[in-house]
Amino acid sequence: MGLDKYVKGAFGKVLSYGEFGIRKISSILSEPDGSLWLGTGNGLFQFVESKSGEGIILDKYLPVHINSLYRSENNQIYVCSPKGLFKYKEKDFEKLDLGDNTGIDITSVFEDNKGILWIGTRNNGLIRWPSSQVKKCDLMNGLPDNAIFSLITDKYGNFWITCTKGVYKINYRELCDFFAGNR
Repeated sequence: MGLDKYVKGAFGKVLSYGEFGIRKISSILSEPDGSLWLGTGNGLFQFVESKSGEGIILDKYLPVHINSLYRSENNQIYVCSPKGLFKYKEKDFEKLDLGDNTGIDITSVFEDNKGILWIGTRNNGLIRWPSSQVKKCDLMNGLPDNAIFSLITDKYGNFWITCTKGVYKINYRELCDFFAGNR
């Protein structure tokens, strides 16, 4: 367990489980400089491999369990955790204000082409953000499940949601209408 690389037909250890205090790598993002963001069971680490092949931790951020990492089209990094949603800003992470939804377990996030964040939660359904328009959709108002694991849109105007009960397709326009109060 840990971080391994495949070279010349075999896997070799770059970073061992427990090294630098790292437990359970759950998500990964790459940077143009070759460094990696590692979302783990005990925090977010920035990692780089040395020329000799050893793993070097550049820094540790957010000492909380990381569910997933997401990079938007405009290169904004978001971190989803049981402690909320964080946004990378000027070499630090800022927690986003989700209004009444503070303190819920964030599992995933997706930014649409209008800059709206669609936030999946472990038990509280789907949240739409920016802070001036925070709104929630859950089992009480038509969502098939309150546990959302992943979110994407397709080129046909559909929103795809994975949850404990399966994969669901929702028309993006209808979802936007719901959040705008038109449904």
